[in-house]
Amino acid sequence: GDVVLAGAKVSGSVVCTGARIGGQFAARGGTFNGRDQDSLSLFGAAVEGQVFLDEAASFSRTVDLREMTCRSALFLRGSTLDGCGRAAVAMEGAAIESDAYLERAVFKGGLDARRVRFKGRVYAADASFLACPKAEKTDFDDGGAYSALRLDAAEIDADVYLTGAKAEGRISCLGTRFGGSVL
Repeated sequence: GDVVLAGAKVSGSVVCTGARIGGQFAARGGTFNGRDQDSLSLFGAAVEGQVFLDEAASFSRTVDLREMTCRSALFLRGSTLDGCGRAAVAMEGAAIESDAYLERAVFKGGLDARRVRFKGRVYAADASFLACPKAEKTDFDDGGAYSALRLDAAEIDADVYLTGAKAEGRISCLGTRFGGSVL
């Protein structure tokens, strides 16, 4: 079934590591403060429906989507994600089987999307990717502490929309395969 945390106010970490979610995961409009841990972990999770982390949701500490499989669309549209010295969103090795909506999202600490497989379009118009100059080295950040956006070895099957997006810090696309246009 669905996991619904829409509008939730959470102080501490929400951990769904390795979970099998038969519907959608929705944390729309919520406030998540991970304190000393990730604000949200879907590490290795399989979500059959859409993943909604949008509608002005706020995350303090990393959102860990590494190796997650989302069989539908990923929504981060309009949210503020602050890694507090680490990557705002870590999604290395994830598989997004539809579109990814990142429009107007703010990634304080950057977006680490190395080796991600995007089977649909990536919409990131007006998004802000901000590297963290005081970032601490972590297990999913092998020297990319100053990266605003890391897409190394990612596979993107369709178009990427970056109109109006801004990046402060390094953008890395080493070995990335783009199946469509970058606009």
